[in-house]
Amino acid sequence: MVFSWNTLDALSRDHGDGFYLVDTARFSENYDEFLGAFRHSYPHTNLAYSYKTNYIPRLCQIVDARGGFAEVVSRMEYDLALRIGVQPERIIFNGPYKRA
Repeated sequence: MVFSWNTLDALSRDHGDGFYLVDTARFSENYDEFLGAFRHSYPHTNLAYSYKTNYIPRLCQIVDARGGFAEVVSRMEYDLALRIGVQPERIIFNGPYKRA
């Protein structure tokens, strides 16, 4: 993905100074390549995506669509996973202390 300064400047004018550009096709390719590297030696490997690290809903949806698990540490992340359609049995609620 290549952007000119003019394109980035126009995006800044339209959306403000702070924004993310995400190449979802590249993200998907990276996910598949990473999983494939593990499955080469460990065929039953699955990945869990850390929502704490980056909980942009579109990225989380891509992981879910590819069969990945959601790894969450807060109620907000858990609710996000449910809201975007992750099945509860595919959510790993991690961390040192959780109330019922």
